[in-house]
Amino acid sequence: MPVVLVEKQTPQIRAIVLNRPERRNALTLELLNELNAAIKVASEQPQERVLILRGAGAAFCTGLDLKEAADQTKTHATAAMVAKTLITLSQTRLITIAAVHGAAVAGGAGIMSAC
Repeated sequence: MPVVLVEKQTPQIRAIVLNRPERRNALTLELLNELNAAIKVASEQPQERVLILRGAGAAFCTGLDLKEAADQTKTHATAAMVAKTLITLSQTRLITIAAVHGAAVAGGAGIMSAC
């Protein structure tokens, strides 16, 4: 099951959905890679104007997945990817909207703030 879903709302509007509802959309290296790629693809589409980010399930995003963060081989890569994703999001030419519902904690609050 994909951890990031891309939904075309209209020719000008794209929604990106964090799709790990069973973990309250906690951030993993896989999710961050997919999210960063989806933001870049949307930014490269000249007809697109608006990017909406939302979370599946009960929370927007609860920050880093602590199970993955316990693996020290992934900790630095995950932190670097969080920073890269926030920069990509804050520098996109698109109007960005964080459609927050439920918890937006730590990295989730960062994503919300970068919009």
